[in-house]
Amino acid sequence: MSASGAAVVEAIHAAPSVPDALRAGINSPHRFIVVDRDVNEQSRSYSELMDGAAAGANMLRERGIAPGDRVCLLSSTSLSMINGLIATWWAGAVPVILALPRRQSELPEFLEDLRHRVTHVGASLVMVMDQFADALPTEENGPPVIPLGLLESAPHENLRAPTGRPDGLAYLQFTSGTTARSRAVALTHRQVLAQLSSMSMVTGGTIEDVVMHWLPLFHDMGLILTLGAIAHGARVALLPPEEFLARPGAWKLLWRQQRDLRRDVHGGTELRLRPRRQGPACKAARARTLATADSRKRRRANRRRDDVRVRRCRRGLWLQA
Repeated sequence: MSASGAAVVEAIHAAPSVPDALRAGINSPHRFIVVDRDVNEQSRSYSELMDGAAAGANMLRERGIAPGDRVCLLSSTSLSMINGLIATWWAGAVPVILALPRRQSELPEFLEDLRHRVTHVGASLVMVMDQFADALPTEENGPPVIPLGLLESAPHENLRAPTGRPDGLAYLQFTSGTTARSRAVALTHRQVLAQLSSMSMVTGGTIEDVVMHWLPLFHDMGLILTLGAIAHGARVALLPPEEFLARPGAWKLLWRQQRDLRRDVHGGTELRLRPRRQGPACKAARARTLATADSRKRRRANRRRDDVRVRRCRRGLWLQA
């Protein structure tokens, strides 16, 4: 691991909360980018990202959001979504990212599931992408619903430092709901920071890396990958999942765009995919599992391992010079 990468890991370990760790990349010269299917981009510098989150946190406090309150976010991947997520942490509240409906035909079932999740976590506020602000029905005695774009208009004055403590509740992650009704899993700041530092140690990430993916942010892999990149101050380029599904070729266009930009900045440096590595603990656990499995289970496990590797390579890339 490089000296700069090791310094980021140390900063993450020393941070008392997730937003404090994210501020480690505030002086990065790179920009945080979100693109559409035609690779048209919207971007912000890291200082703009953090100032916007601090201003948004002030607005949340003015609306009565207190430390520990649950705030649900319902949005596609966007700069407003990232701003709302960090602002929630900055205010000391607990973000809960909710999944979007997959098909319009599933809207009634989606609304019922949405009500269950909002009630389940005891949300004090629901922030949604601007297109949903008028479409979602308001529930009697339910939390208020506001557009994420409202935080964008918050004045950048009297900005306060983020609040949080290592053992405080940081995030509620919903399970997939494949085998039972989806439930919220509580993660402390210390646990999220441990995931960020582990990812940093495995990837050896530095500020010179380029991080790209099209994973949804309600998925833990997409969220941790994004937060880790912000903590490093890396150049980030995100493609919303629905934009990828509408035009899968946009992924290759985005790859070429970032590759060519990286060459221009670093004098012909080529980009390569950093190989995925397993730590000793993962290898030992897998060996114990396979040692007790019969041949049929062993073949299934190997097949699943290969499938996961392929899916991860297709969905997310951590690029290194």
